[in-house]
Amino acid sequence: MTINGTADPWITRNILSEDFEGRWMKEWTTEDGITAGGLDTWGTTLYRKHAGDKSAYCAGSDGGVVLFEDFDEGGFLPADWSVSSHAVYTYPWAVKNTGYQGCGGTDYLVATRSDRGVGFNNTELLYTSGPANASSFENLTLSFYVEYDYKDGDEHLKVLYADAKTYPNWTVLDTYSADTLGYQSYDLSAMDGEDKVYLGFEYHGTDDGYATIDDVLLGGDKVDHDTQMRADMYIATGDMTGLTSVNLTYEHWIDSEDDVDELHAMYRTSASSPWQTLTDHSGAGKKWTSVSVSVPVNATHIGFRFTSDDANVS
Repeated sequence: MTINGTADPWITRNILSEDFEGRWMKEWTTEDGITAGGLDTWGTTLYRKHAGDKSAYCAGSDGGVVLFEDFDEGGFLPADWSVSSHAVYTYPWAVKNTGYQGCGGTDYLVATRSDRGVGFNNTELLYTSGPANASSFENLTLSFYVEYDYKDGDEHLKVLYADAKTYPNWTVLDTYSADTLGYQSYDLSAMDGEDKVYLGFEYHGTDDGYATIDDVLLGGDKVDHDTQMRADMYIATGDMTGLTSVNLTYEHWIDSEDDVDELHAMYRTSASSPWQTLTDHSGAGKKWTSVSVSVPVNATHIGFRFTSDDANVS
């Protein structure tokens, strides 16, 4: 998404550019306009990514997202994630943005390692201490990005899950005992309908190896849909003094009920003024589409609103 302006004598200026890859939620404001149906908001996800790794995404809980974590909020572990060590020698999971594939700049992941050589064994657990609520979901799947550097012996990286009845005892979903790199996906329908789903990753190292995890996504099909939702995200345009024209360009992907569920591009002229619609989109386009629309030069904020009465995504 970009905002460009033109000033006499036909000088073009880039006002704002956003690819939704980094810590964009520090700059943008997100709001849930109708709270009766539960939390509906914009976030970042791998779902329907465009040119990069991620896209801004809105569907509320109806969109099939139970839990998503990309660890990109900057150098610290999210509040609902925890770590623990289970050996004499320790190297706890920690948020990193250097030293591993798949990270850098504002793109973070979590990593652990065993780097003291043979005999310095460690076992590190990363897990969701704040459980995900999947009570309204079925056909659950778990996906994530992993880089695992296996050395030898009984080293492993385990994928774990539990529910309210078994936690803190874990069920092993898979065990890696060979080098692994890339996105992995698993059937987790065993947790369909559970109101408390815990996820975990256990690394056991005996030599100079490591493991990283990123982009953890627990998704499924929503059984009970919100009756109505309205979710906004917006940002200040910055100084547009002297501009004679302003243009907003963005890519969008939508799957919705025509003329009932809509994605709106909008603007306002002050922090307290009502939002005005620039253009809207509806229907089941199901493909990325480029849009360019003129914005009034007195706009102080631009934003996007998704309104829906069912399980549609934008």
